[in-house]
Amino acid sequence: MRGVRDFFLSFILSMLVLGGVTLWVIKNPPSFGVKKPTLPDSTVSLETDDKTNFIQETLTDDPAGADANDEPVEIVIPQGNVSDATFLFVGTDYQPSVLDYNKSGYDENGLYVQERKVSADSLILMKINRRTKTFLFSVIPANAIVNKSTNKTISQLYSEKGPNYMVDCVYALTGIQVEHLAVISVEDCVKAMKKVGNITYNVPCDMYYSDPVQKLEINLKRGVQELTPKQAVSMLRFRDYPKGSGYDRDRMLLEFSQSLMYKLTSPAYIETAVSLFESALTYFQTNFTVDDFKDHMDLIFSFPSYKIQVVTYPGYTKDLYGENVFVPTIGEAMSAYEEFK
Repeated sequence: MRGVRDFFLSFILSMLVLGGVTLWVIKNPPSFGVKKPTLPDSTVSLETDDKTNFIQETLTDDPAGADANDEPVEIVIPQGNVSDATFLFVGTDYQPSVLDYNKSGYDENGLYVQERKVSADSLILMKINRRTKTFLFSVIPANAIVNKSTNKTISQLYSEKGPNYMVDCVYALTGIQVEHLAVISVEDCVKAMKKVGNITYNVPCDMYYSDPVQKLEINLKRGVQELTPKQAVSMLRFRDYPKGSGYDRDRMLLEFSQSLMYKLTSPAYIETAVSLFESALTYFQTNFTVDDFKDHMDLIFSFPSYKIQVVTYPGYTKDLYGENVFVPTIGEAMSAYEEFK
């Protein structure tokens, strides 16, 4: 059964909002037996230099409304003092307009219905480094087991431990200390997408899915097309990719987020970036302030000229009491993330 934990879109839209919406798309530790993981000798391949822009832009996408005949205006962002920055974007499955979070007891069939909990269903780690001129993108599996005594996952522990526990989880899984945390719900993500407007995108395959409980309908044809915010959200929630297609939700998430980064770190967005970011903060639980944003602006807008590096978290999936869970390979992970610490 597909639950409401199909929201990898949350990260993408959280980047849209936290980064100034149209600017940045960019913005108790887990019990592994050690509080600060040690580094093994094993390594895995990390790097990708694929900078394909999957968004097909048009002149109407220019938020400044620039005339095609206008001379380009160079806008210089003062260089900040920040040498690197680490962000964790957490998307939750919270949908109060669709699902009841206060209901518990017996239903009409005599079955006990437990009160619905909010889960963390997408975690994306991003690190910008001025010295190495790199942007790290990495999906941290929300269904990763982080408590071996109870076999509980990151997603399950969100409602018990709260947002800051996600930072502890990421440190235990990667050895990377997160500085800036941003949490956003599904419904606020949709609102954020509406600020950006329609997006032209190359949908990689036909996508069909229906879930009456969530009032979710996914119906998209393969190919380049203009997506409304609702359609873009449904594309990012889709998970039933054809075997052999080379696609899954993680790949879609990473490609879409990087494509949006190329678009929204263009000079057209610079002048209104701060005011947009300030208004966008209402969507988030975050410790990333307006002053932080100003200090990081030049680092963020370096995205088009920096190298993208992607780390796929090492581990394997298995069925545990009817649930699909991810078992992290901590040793390989410590090696994989070492150069980004």
